[in-house]
Amino acid sequence: METLELRNHIIEVLSDEAKTIPLGEDDLEVALITDSIHDHYQILYLGWQGPHRTYTPFIHVRIVADKAYIERDGTEDGIATRLEARGVSRSQIVLAFHPPFKRPLTDYAVA
Repeated sequence: METLELRNHIIEVLSDEAKTIPLGEDDLEVALITDSIHDHYQILYLGWQGPHRTYTPFIHVRIVADKAYIERDGTEDGIATRLEARGVSRSQIVLAFHPPFKRPLTDYAVA
């Protein structure tokens, strides 16, 4: 799968996810950040929870050497499974939040 196609799948998955995140009653917003030049894609919580500022990455995926590196995944079912459902092969997905010595124990790419 080409980088452009992988990029589109990542953006579609994160866009869908951003629409479903409940915010509660605090003054929070969900920010979808897409950087197609440097290939970083994120969902952030930002705003205020009472007197406390919130700036929290919820999901971060980047593309390195035509693979989706999942750096942070705060979802229950996993962004990797959603990418797979769109046709991205496991060999193109790296669970980068796991240390390199644990990645061979997953069914995904190691790097």
